[in-house]
Amino acid sequence: MHSVVTRVFRCRPLVFIVALGLLAPASRAGEAETPAKAADTKPDPKTDEATKKMLSDVNYRLELADTHLKYGANEKAEEVLREAIKIGGASAQTAVLRAHFMLGTALQKQEKWAEAAKEYESLRPQLQQPNDLVNVGVLLSQVYDRLKDFTKAEDALLRLTGGKTNLAVRMDGWRALIAFWKEHPQQLDQTIKNSEAAAEKDPKDSDALERLAEIYTDIKPDTKKADVYMTRLIDLGSKEVDGRLRLAALYERQKQYDKAIKLYEGLIPDTSKAGGWELQVRIAVLTVAAGRKDEAVAMVEKNLVPKAQTALETIGLAGFYVNADLPQKAEDAFVKAASLSQSPEDVSTCMLSAADSCRKRKEYAKAEQYVRALLKQYRDNRQVKTQANAALVKLYDEQGRLGDLNLDN
Repeated sequence: MHSVVTRVFRCRPLVFIVALGLLAPASRAGEAETPAKAADTKPDPKTDEATKKMLSDVNYRLELADTHLKYGANEKAEEVLREAIKIGGASAQTAVLRAHFMLGTALQKQEKWAEAAKEYESLRPQLQQPNDLVNVGVLLSQVYDRLKDFTKAEDALLRLTGGKTNLAVRMDGWRALIAFWKEHPQQLDQTIKNSEAAAEKDPKDSDALERLAEIYTDIKPDTKKADVYMTRLIDLGSKEVDGRLRLAALYERQKQYDKAIKLYEGLIPDTSKAGGWELQVRIAVLTVAAGRKDEAVAMVEKNLVPKAQTALETIGLAGFYVNADLPQKAEDAFVKAASLSQSPEDVSTCMLSAADSCRKRKEYAKAEQYVRALLKQYRDNRQVKTQANAALVKLYDEQGRLGDLNLDN
């Protein structure tokens, strides 16, 4: 549920909860999260034990590498992480993917930009969670930028805005892309030429139309050209789901929230159940952004709260409450999501989020109760223990009580 990369890099707050890295993998974005069904046959105990040992060995090395990185022993961290990746093999377990991300970090710290790019490119096809996809795209762009390969740096971000990506990935990808263009105007000029040629060749190329509408609205303002491409996108959107989705996202980036809301509402019948839920939460978030917080809260509590049955859905509600600045309700939703979650990582993410909500309200005792309960439940899980201990350090440090902290209890 919590993405791999946010345990390595501190990600910026995003408008919508999907991009917070708190949701299930994007490959399941079209399905609600459900408890795993019992297999028809019992799992092989040897295989199960082998997996447990592999994860234990990998997690041990992740902790060790984290310490090396913290104190600048980047070459040693690289060595340890390569061992972890070798042990993990082709496994797509979260711990193994995290090892790849951390290796990229170690390589960047040593200014081994080409090696870091190769690592991130090899990792990218394995990623499914929205926040991981965004972050690896941004990291790739940064690495290629250091290599002075600005075309590849731009392409790493353009891939995030493509038609097949998750809506939240597109939104965050656009933010990064706009920032990149402002720093590299020469690359922007080439993109304009390419996009205009693509739109001329194929009038239904929504990728090109969206890019041009965005560029001529916000990057190189040209009202006449912006109107041309917006009109073509609107015409396309009246016929195709992807066109409407792109147009709604463009309105959202332009802060024309009511227009975006109207389009998202019209898209709900054309999406899956889980996709419809995602759009309803997004509509609620935009309603808050439009200055109608009470209306948004009433809508969520009438239409969504009674129907939330999975961890995925409940996390969406928690994200809405975070955006609406309702920390108590966010805390309650995170606790409920934890009770519906299946894995230690998912439970940890939710409970630590609940604790953080308490911390922000200076309810330190309650926040500590959540963290201590998590430690008690997963005392043998290295990763959970590391995250929980870090949360305790932050709690005590904020209170000026680090000397009172006992991490053994």
